[in-house]
Amino acid sequence: MKSIKKNKVICLECSKEFRQLTNRHLALHDMNSKEYKKKWGIPARQSLAARSLTEKRRELALKRGLGEKLLAARKKAQQARAKKKKK
Repeated sequence: MKSIKKNKVICLECSKEFRQLTNRHLALHDMNSKEYKKKWGIPARQSLAARSLTEKRRELALKRGLGEKLLAARKKAQQARAKKKKK
């Protein structure tokens, strides 16, 4: 967890610094993000991105109202499934 800092993420395999640790980089170490997290004891839901990048994405999502749009889409899909089952 100490490798995920405010403005950078440090790869624990090679010690290089990134804003986000991608599967493309991890492939150089013959692993994917799931294997990397398991090896280093990082929680599965933890992002491999710098905290500042995560916060910026969160702000943009809130500004665009993506949470409300997602809830509306899920409700619409659920209603469609319920309607389909009745037939």
